[in-house]
Amino acid sequence: MKRINIKKSDIKGFLRVVAVALVFVIILQAMSLGSFSKLNATTYKNYFTRAYSFLTEPDNSIDVAAIGSSDLYTAFVPGILFEEKGITATVISSPHQSTLKSYKFLKELLKTQSPKLLIIETDMLYENAPEFNPSNAKQSLYDKYRQRLESPFNSLDYQEFDNSVVSDFSVFRFHDGWKKADLKALFSPNKKDKPTTIDHGYNFNDSVKAGKANSNMEKTDIAEPIPQEDLRYLNKMLSLCEKNGIRVVLAEMPTQNSWNYYRHNAVQAYADENSIEFVDFNLLFDELGFDITADYRDGGDHCNYYGASKVTLYFSDIIKSNYFPDAQDKRQNPDYAYWTESIKEFNEKYKV
Repeated sequence: MKRINIKKSDIKGFLRVVAVALVFVIILQAMSLGSFSKLNATTYKNYFTRAYSFLTEPDNSIDVAAIGSSDLYTAFVPGILFEEKGITATVISSPHQSTLKSYKFLKELLKTQSPKLLIIETDMLYENAPEFNPSNAKQSLYDKYRQRLESPFNSLDYQEFDNSVVSDFSVFRFHDGWKKADLKALFSPNKKDKPTTIDHGYNFNDSVKAGKANSNMEKTDIAEPIPQEDLRYLNKMLSLCEKNGIRVVLAEMPTQNSWNYYRHNAVQAYADENSIEFVDFNLLFDELGFDITADYRDGGDHCNYYGASKVTLYFSDIIKSNYFPDAQDKRQNPDYAYWTESIKEFNEKYKV
């Protein structure tokens, strides 16, 4: 056997590379914990600013967490839920939020909060769905469309790896935070120094741009299958909730353009299979008093504040009666007086 000779210079060179890599990782981690942290991201305008607002909430103070895409942060107002029922909530939502990102958000949330209910917004399940042609679909529900999840490629999830790196080193996600970087905060970020956001994750907008009636919600037996990868992370969220004693409700917010009855059928079948409630607000316009000419901000994709108020008021009755029938009304608890103050600030800021 040929003997391999390793020179001392080679060892020294290798150790230098390792040392440089370690220093780089330490710097990244320090910056991710400081000025580029997820918590600091809530103080400057960013793609994920509102999504991370739950980090400003006192530990274990949230009753309801709502996770999903932009349909959610435009249609669910935590302040109204608190005013009506004395139940605290946070919205964890960003534009085009995927099920993978939502799963990561849920894991992050559970580090500091112990919600009793998770609302999962369902439009995100089809965020990256392939084109669906109902004329080629079989007349059956979700079960006959369900794709096998056990695959030798499931473990080779490059997207999850990429997302994990971004999550672990948030400097990559919040790199524009250098504009407001605080050197003092770099090594001493303090949650107590961050005031609770007055929006609690909601994105206020009172613009009015009417939607147009369409046939998307005409009843049919055809179901558009939930994409395999999204189904996988939906199952992982449900599993995580079961492990932590969190109940789940699926909800689809009013959106005329991206939702239809094919998708409703698939999600309803999934909900039935897993014994969880599914509230599709696109089938409840009459009950909501929802006006497509006045309650959209952008022609039928997202609710404005007027539409969001109607959705939240209706949803608050469901949440209270089905999930918190005997819960303490936090409006009477002085420890939650800051909620009343945040709602007052919200109303003054947006003049509502």
